[in-house]
Amino acid sequence: MIKRTDQFKKNEIAATAVEFALIAPLLVLLTVGTIQIMVLFYARHQLSDGLDRARRLLQIDSSVSVETLRAEFTSRYVFDADAIELTKELVNLTNGAVVVRVAVQGSLGYQSILPGLDWSTVNLETYVPQ
Repeated sequence: MIKRTDQFKKNEIAATAVEFALIAPLLVLLTVGTIQIMVLFYARHQLSDGLDRARRLLQIDSSVSVETLRAEFTSRYVFDADAIELTKELVNLTNGAVVVRVAVQGSLGYQSILPGLDWSTVNLETYVPQ
């Protein structure tokens, strides 16, 4: 009788190891996925913040060149200047108002290891009234 309880205890330890082996990959995948999503959101936030900074510069002086905007944009943030395309153009609205459209297009330079999670390309734009 005592021998059977010891055998049952060994089986319980083995069952715990099997349960951990089944759950551990899911927990690792959840942790890695959460970290990757946080990094992607942070990079998109930096791009959005850079676009807001460019908008503020244009509100102060609408004659700021694209090169100045690009220099301001890339100096503050950790992005490859060649991967980011920054455009500035005048747009006439239907009500007759003229606004400056500033657009940022490019790649975050970040590849996800999770399948189906590809937010590496970004297309943001803002309008500044004249």
